[in-house]
Amino acid sequence: MMLRYDSLLWQCTLAAGIWFIPQDVAAISAFLLYGRSKSRTINQPVYVDNIDTAANEYFKRKGLDPTKMIMMRKSSKITEIRYGEMYK
Repeated sequence: MMLRYDSLLWQCTLAAGIWFIPQDVAAISAFLLYGRSKSRTINQPVYVDNIDTAANEYFKRKGLDPTKMIMMRKSSKITEIRYGEMYK
């Protein structure tokens, strides 16, 4: 199929793109910005100077045993060791 650039189909497609694309971009941007601002109000990151003391305070607050936890240094992720699942 050959599409001529002076055809009615091409002109309608171009006009629809000019008319609808800015509206779509504005609506999608508004939804993304709303979602970003909503997520930032729900859970904000907390920056600490010393990870070890912050982790120990967290363990005490939650009633967890620090000897059963693994701290990954690169991402500061804390996971619990489950010995029963480790040897399955």
